[in-house]
Amino acid sequence: MLTEVAYEAIGGIHGAVATTAEQFYTGLPPAQASLARRILLRLVTPGEDDQDTCRPAARAELDTTALTTQPWSWRA
Repeated sequence: MLTEVAYEAIGGIHGAVATTAEQFYTGLPPAQASLARRILLRLVTPGEDDQDTCRPAARAELDTTALTTQPWSWRA
């Protein structure tokens, strides 16, 4: 059972999710990590002097075949 102290020590829900995501990502083989990075970057709009924000993306934009054959640009 996770105690409140332990929950706070790992950074609450944000810390738990970030830690789990980082562990998963670093465990991917290089080709899959590269593809995952490209997909995730398509889902974010970098902030100008502010926080990054979620960006909606059409399923076709996240097509892994297209992502492996086309150069990436977040402004596309």
